[in-house]
Amino acid sequence: MQQQQQQQLVVVVVVLLLQLVVVVVLLLQLVVVVVLLQQLVAAVLLLQQLVVVVVLLQQLVSLQMNFPVRT
Repeated sequence: MQQQQQQQLVVVVVVLLLQLVVVVVLLLQLVVVVVLLQQLVAAVLLLQQLVVVVVLLQQLVSLQMNFPVRT
């Protein structure tokens, strides 16, 4: 009887350890998601900078149209 209780206890401990491993894996996946979100934010910032560059180029083109270069 005591041996059966010990076996059940071992099984419970193993199951709890496996659940702990699952929790650690889920936390690692959460870290990966956070890193991906940071990369998404960086991509959005780069797109904003690209928009600024396009606007500046448009202003440059309009300036050249207003003041044509004489050759």
